[in-house]
Amino acid sequence: MTGLLAVAVCMATCAQTPDLPRQITKGQVVAVSVDNYNRVITADAKGNITAYDTLGNALTTYSPQTVAGVTLLEAWRSMKILVFYRDLQQYVLLDRFLTPLAGYPYPARLPAERIGFARVLTLAFDDQLWVFDDADFSLKKYNPQLQAVTIHSPMTLVLDAKDYHINFMREYQSQVFVNDKNSGILVFDNLGNYRKKLPLPNADYFQFVGDELYFADGDTLHFYNIYTAAERKVKLPFTAQLVVVVGRKIFAFGVDGGFVWSVTNE
Repeated sequence: MTGLLAVAVCMATCAQTPDLPRQITKGQVVAVSVDNYNRVITADAKGNITAYDTLGNALTTYSPQTVAGVTLLEAWRSMKILVFYRDLQQYVLLDRFLTPLAGYPYPARLPAERIGFARVLTLAFDDQLWVFDDADFSLKKYNPQLQAVTIHSPMTLVLDAKDYHINFMREYQSQVFVNDKNSGILVFDNLGNYRKKLPLPNADYFQFVGDELYFADGDTLHFYNIYTAAERKVKLPFTAQLVVVVGRKIFAFGVDGGFVWSVTNE
């Protein structure tokens, strides 16, 4: 048993001795993701994208042509790293070396006539985009190659249009997880059909390991099984907004910067 699954099992069953956190960034990190090469990809407040190895060493950096706030960063496809800018209604696709991906618009603009206003968007497994559209209050799947909406799921029966705060979404295990910070995480199948709500309010960002979803809440790392609803917690040495687990390493980002430390067995 190796990688993310191994550390998840250890966190649940092993006595743990975390080493001292080592600072790897000083500025504010606004978005983070992990690719299939176990590199941690971050975005800072100026829109710079940086890749780190598992030791926390910076490998390469991408600086955008226009300074803009990054709303969402997604790197799980490895060969395609998505960077979404909500204020500009644009996104860029980078390769694993953090250079613009050949053959794709740079940047790509979302068509207002099909996507009124994207609050968040993320990569789908089939290279389309999942989009939460504020304009008509719906979840959409958009095909950039065809410039067409292929799935359109109204949200009026799922969310209160007057009280919602959608701030993150991710496709995982043929399901789409849409985070409403006010009420919990909405789960849809890969056809856009609503399935259930995970009772996890106040989450700003989440990732997955095995069958578990995890997120930071203050100085606690929460794990939640998306099928059994079993929960467990791991104490963090400080308050963090964004956390990713890579092997036996924990990368955490808070107001004082980003830190990495290891979890070992006693």
